[in-house]
Amino acid sequence: MIVSVCSASRPTPRPAQPDEADVKRSLPGKIKDVFLDGVRASTDFLDRHPVLEATVGDAMAVSRGLHAFPKFIYPTITGATPQEREFILDVLDSLPLKDVNTVKSLEVVPDIPDASGLAFRHTVTNQIELSREQISIRPEWFREVLTHEVGHTKDYNSAWFNHPSELGGNHSSREPWGAGPYVTDYSGKSHYEDYAESYAKYHVDPERLREANPEKYALIEKHEQQSFMERLIDRQEFRETGKWIGENAFPNQGLRTGVEVFYWATGGLQALVGWDQLRKASETDDPHHHMSGVLNLTAGVLFGSQLLAVAGMGLQGAHRALNGAIARGEITAADGDAAVRTFSDPIEMGVRWAGSKLGLMDKFEKLETSGLTARRGEASFIGVGGAAGALVGGMVGPYGGLMAGYHLAGPVGGAVGLVVGALAGYTLGASLGGRVGGALARGLGV
Repeated sequence: MIVSVCSASRPTPRPAQPDEADVKRSLPGKIKDVFLDGVRASTDFLDRHPVLEATVGDAMAVSRGLHAFPKFIYPTITGATPQEREFILDVLDSLPLKDVNTVKSLEVVPDIPDASGLAFRHTVTNQIELSREQISIRPEWFREVLTHEVGHTKDYNSAWFNHPSELGGNHSSREPWGAGPYVTDYSGKSHYEDYAESYAKYHVDPERLREANPEKYALIEKHEQQSFMERLIDRQEFRETGKWIGENAFPNQGLRTGVEVFYWATGGLQALVGWDQLRKASETDDPHHHMSGVLNLTAGVLFGSQLLAVAGMGLQGAHRALNGAIARGEITAADGDAAVRTFSDPIEMGVRWAGSKLGLMDKFEKLETSGLTARRGEASFIGVGGAAGALVGGMVGPYGGLMAGYHLAGPVGGAVGLVVGALAGYTLGASLGGRVGGALARGLGV
């Protein structure tokens, strides 16, 4: 028997089709939700595993502390013959170590149309290309070409984001660069070339630059002055270790660029973790979440700059010292949060205003002080002591570790000693500084 099934006279309702404009409008929101859900899941996981959270925090602090340490790693050299490589290193050895590190990768290519060398300004790394056809003309020309290109990378690296004390762009974007008299005809091509040519002449023929333009000579001389730490590391142990790291830890440009990108990404991730901790604090009124959120958010932002990374390492040290004092029962989380709020409330007002506009967090509410925060002064001393200890340890540790390692096992030992010294210096410095700060506060009756 065949049973025929007829469709009902009333058609089945079709699902409502979303308006195309609604779909387009919701896509950014969906992407934001997925991303923030990932950040929240990460912070929730770390909250449940405090030992792992502390380990990750220390590892990130040490990596950024090394980034704040004066730079000494030589560029990754590719495409060069052994003789070319030896000459390149000889030229770089004649320049200040801080200038050498502005070049992240250097490649020798068969030929560059209409040029002897090129310097590329990338977002996270600077690269130099040298033409084998041109640099083989004579050694003196090779030296001047390479020094000229290093002048470009030094100029690129002088932008305000790397050196906040010099707002207004690169060195070459300001007077007298781009105006005569010029040290060579090629200097008149642009202010970039004027700076690079002047830099090269300063190092290979200084009297010619001094005679052509004393003002430019004086400015280059000023730019070449090194800080105390830069002078301290400009020595054989750091140069040889820097060469070994450049050749072995970063065998190609892609890996070196990837490491730099990873560093910037982890700084941004720390800032997002701090943002989410502030969101949790809004929901739970947990002072520990609030304290950690403020410190992580601020440190993550500071680590985005070469110079301000030092301040970021100090905040990491304060965070570590406060967490240690809370764990030992010397202060409460409310005490630590109150100490942080003393400095952070004005900034947080702006952050929370922006977050409330985006629907990410509540508006700012001023903390009501009470007996729960009676040891805010002691917590402040602990935080300041931890910051100072981390900064001192973060500089002394890597320096001493590299020097000891190099004299024990050469450049390989120097590289190992650098990492071990950085970890020991930061962790011990922050912990000891926090304890000293707490003891001082109690001794003063704060």
